Amino acid sequence: MLNWDQNRSNLCDLVHNLVHLFRHDHPFTHNSTLKSTILDDLVARIYEDLEELSIQTQYEIEQWSTKQAELKEKRDAIDGSISSLEGEVDCLEKRVVELREYNDKLIDWLRHNKDMASTSQVEIVGEKSKMADCRAIDKALDDVDV
Repeated sequence: MLNWDQNRSNLCDLVHNLVHLFRHDHPFTHNSTLKSTILDDLVARIYEDLEELSIQTQYEIEQWSTKQAELKEKRDAIDGSISSLEGEVDCLEKRVVELREYNDKLIDWLRHNKDMASTSQVEIVGEKSKMADCRAIDKALDDVDV
């Protein structure tokens, strides 16, 4: 205020300087006890917030850990199912090979024994045949081998 010159100073500069001054030393808080009380309240609130945050974080960690354990169990179950299915696929592929070999033997037998049966009555097992057809052919081959 001592340096105020109406020609070179303006109201905006004055307000700016007053705000800057009051930020550092407010005229109504000269009492150090009041400042101390305000700071203590602020620190207490910060600690309370940190404690609540810590409790919430711990709860979320427990929840996510439980979910992680559940997902690991599901993964293990899926891995087991995949292994089982892969084993089943291998068995089925071997069975298809066996049935094709039996089919070839049956066709050869029918060609050699044309008088007894006609090859046109035999359905050749293809890759798209159903399991029931495979079982029927398997039983028919067992009858032939006897």
